[in-house]
Amino acid sequence: TLDLIREVKFDSIFAFAYSDRSSAPASRFPDQVDESEKRKRLNALLSFQEKITEKRNQAEVGQVLEVRVEGLCAKIREGLGQSCRQMTGRTESNKIVHFASDTIQIGDLTPIKIEKAYPHSLWGTPEGG
Repeated sequence: TLDLIREVKFDSIFAFAYSDRSSAPASRFPDQVDESEKRKRLNALLSFQEKITEKRNQAEVGQVLEVRVEGLCAKIREGLGQSCRQMTGRTESNKIVHFASDTIQIGDLTPIKIEKAYPHSLWGTPEGG
């Protein structure tokens, strides 16, 4: 799996530790992996992917991306957009983008200039705003 992620360089992944089901044929295989090893492997996988995701997000800084506005930010970022509400939305490629605006509405498709990149999201400013 690490080799695949290294080669493909996904934007992000959803990965979980294998959960054995007694009805599945794999439950009867010998040499099962213990829970601590599963956690160790999953953490290594997620850590590796996080570095790729942050690097790919860094490549978006300076770009203008079309963002479909989904709602208000659940987590307010200090020092960014304190004078107005912080919004969140997604790009066509499903990247999460946060920005500050009192005029943009939920459901709008709006151009956002990306200013900062984080491991799981981007921060930007609405174009013309």
